Parts: sequence; C-alpha cells; structure tokens
Amino acid sequence: MTSAFPFGLPGPTAMYMVLYALTLALHVVFMSYVLAGSGYMAVWAVRRWLGRGDAGDPVAETVRDWLPFGLGVAITAGVAPLLFVQILYKKYFYTANLLLFNRWMAIVPVLMAGFYLLYLAKAKSVDGWSARARAAVSVGAFACFLFVAFSFADNHMLAMSGQVVWVERYAQHPLFAVDGLTPLRLGVWLCGAVPVFATIAGWQLRGGEHRVTAVAYPALVGIAGAVGFAALYYNSLTALQRDFTTGAFARPYTVVLVVGLVCQLVAWAWQLRLRRFAKSPLILASIGAVMAILGTVVVRESLRLGALGSEQLFALHKRAATAGGMPLFVLFGVVNGAVIAWCFVMTRRGLRNDT
Repeated sequence: MTSAFPFGLPGPTAMYMVLYALTLALHVVFMSYVLAGSGYMAVWAVRRWLGRGDAGDPVAETVRDWLPFGLGVAITAGVAPLLFVQILYKKYFYTANLLLFNRWMAIVPVLMAGFYLLYLAKAKSVDGWSARARAAVSVGAFACFLFVAFSFADNHMLAMSGQVVWVERYAQHPLFAVDGLTPLRLGVWLCGAVPVFATIAGWQLRGGEHRVTAVAYPALVGIAGAVGFAALYYNSLTALQRDFTTGAFARPYTVVLVVGLVCQLVAWAWQLRLRRFAKSPLILASIGAVMAILGTVVVRESLRLGALGSEQLFALHKRAATAGGMPLFVLFGVVNGAVIAWCFVMTRRGLRNDT
C-alpha cells in the first residue's frame, strides 16, 4: 500500500528516502567543493612547478584557505546519509563493506592524511619549499579524496551486484578488483563536482576583479563530461535497469536533472559574457546545481531500489520505522539547527565588530 508521500513509495520507505536524498544532496555540495577544489589546486600547483601557472591566482588562493573547512563540513554532512543508507540497504551495504575489506578500512586514514595535507598546503612555512614539493602536497591531497570517491563508487556497484558476484569476490578475494561500471560512475561524480565547485568559488570571489574564465570554462567542461559519462553508463545498463531510471518513479526527477543542467549551462555562458562574477547568473547556477544534484540522487536510488528488489526492502523499512527514536531525532535536529544558526549569527557579529 502506498501513501501520498513523495516518490510514490510506501510511507516508511518514502520517509527514509526523503531524509537520505536531502542529507546526501547537502553532503554532495561540500564534497564537490573539496573534490573539485583539491583537483583545481593540484593542477595549479603542477602548472606552477612547470613554470606555466600564475603565482597570484585568486581562485587557487581562496580555495586553498577554505578547503580544510570545506572538508570538515563535508565529512560532518556525510554522517547523516551514511546512517540512512544503512537503514535503506542494510544487508547490501554491509556486504559490500566487508568484501572491499582493506580498501574500505583505508578510507578513514586516507581522509585524515588528506585533511593534514590541506592544512600543510596553506601553511606559511610551505611557501619556502620548492615548487615541486608544494605540487606534491596538493597532488597528494587530491589523490586522497579521489581514492575515497573511488571507494564509495565501487562500494555502490558491489552492493548492487548480487549474490553470485559476492560469492565469487569472496572466494577469489582479489585485493584490487573493480566493477566494470565503477569508472563510469566515478566519472559522472568527478565531472559533476566541477560546476558545483565553480558556483561556490564564484560566490566567494564575487565583488572583486577576478578571472571568470578560470572556473567558468571548467564548469562547462565538467557539465559536458558528466553528461557524457552518464550516457555511457546508461548504455551499459540492461533494458530492465534502464526502465528503472526512466519509469514513472524517476521520470519527474530526470526532468529536474535536465533542467538543472540547462540552468547551469545558461548561467556560465552568461558569466562569460559579463566577464565578471555577477549575482544573477550565480543564483541561476546555484539553483541549477541543486536541481541537478537532487535529480541525480533520486534517479540513482530508483535504479538501486529496482535492482535490489523493492518489495523486500519495503518490508524492512516498515519494521525499522516501528523501532522508535523519531521524536529524539527531530528534537536533536531542531536543537542542532538552532545552535548552528546561533554560531553563524555570533560569527557575523564578530566580523562586523572587527571591521
């Protein structure tokens, strides 16, 4: 029996799916800033080492200062969707974790290494290092986040593989086995992160004389790359899997995704024409980015629900919803939201007093 909840799913499943989609979308925003931002830093540092980069790049300098904070927020924002995905796909998620074993266990220490490398990259003492050493720090940080992104992409594909693949993987226990579709999924997320990063960087740099082309062209290339990888991924699916992504469940969100991509394309073309970071196109790019992220998340989950057998999962979600704890979840959600809002207010007051 279905309810009037979003997505046309049974009530418990819809509740968990909405919470998962919203929290995952928030995480993706900050994750995109870190992943694409550290990539931008790596390219900039290597270009400086080769004598082709601009030492005074305002985008790189701004991103370098904000990346450690962005990573902290991305990790914090990733806790909630990580909890909800365990409720939604408990058996499959845990099985994939166990089969990945060493690579999955390495995520936390690799994230810690990336965190410290970001702080090292912005340390004043590093300015006296050679260009090669500074490039190694930035490339190392990006490599850490790329590894984490790859691990989550492979975990997703392994969770959807099913019992036969699980038995083969367990029996052979290959240390570096990778699902054939993982590179395509990783390509979608990597390219899709670029326009999100560009939008946030645009807001950070608005009001000054900065080179719009430094982020506008990568944003356009990123959108094109994400569409290309998504098309390759779609063509690699079976006919039944394609139906899951284009059926009544996901079709409205596919439209949202496409409209979001168009909004971003228009926004960045507009920015290039203005030759500066302007408020109106940045608002349009922000709206487009949010629409694209939410649309991608829902279409992605429609494929996963269909592949794993939705009816069995619906029954598990119904039992989970009776376990209680929702009043405490809502209470602490409100309290934490109020504390965060208060911190922002106090910070703004402090900045005003300093000026």
